[in-house]
Amino acid sequence: MMTWTITKLVRTAELTILLTLGYLFFRFIPLSLNALVLIAILNDLVTMVLGTDNTQITYHPEKWGFKKIINQASVLTIGWTVVALAILVMLVQHLPASKISSILFLFLIASAMLTILMTRTTKLFWLGRPSSAVLTATSANLAIAILASTFGWGIAIISFSSIGITILATVVASLVLNVIQRFSWN
Repeated sequence: MMTWTITKLVRTAELTILLTLGYLFFRFIPLSLNALVLIAILNDLVTMVLGTDNTQITYHPEKWGFKKIINQASVLTIGWTVVALAILVMLVQHLPASKISSILFLFLIASAMLTILMTRTTKLFWLGRPSSAVLTATSANLAIAILASTFGWGIAIISFSSIGITILATVVASLVLNVIQRFSWN
């Protein structure tokens, strides 16, 4: 439940801020309608398997510290939003809106999958193994996003270099954010 709650807060806030600021500063919505629909569908597919994840069993009712939840969500929302806005600023002068939308779509899916992995444990995310279902679902979502970006399934085709740079930037950002996030657990 904690993973779902924090991830839902982060994804909703990040997407809202990105769409709002993208429109206010650049006068266009930085994600196509198709990209938004694909994001919603792919995120929901992973949500359905979160209940199968490997977790630490507690033998007493879990205490939901709202300060902890807000700290986690805030760190990840701010971090991912800054990265998304940086991508938008770097691309807005060089690419058409359709290509920007595809790159942001890929970033949002990759960052969502990494957010799930980061919020499921208090350890660094690569130290805890998710359940097979969660690992399969997050990997499948990323593969679908890469294939959609490569072949233009509902979104504009982007180059292999754009795909690689986007994935690399997202992974690097996740490593930094996960370290910062660990300090906000307290």
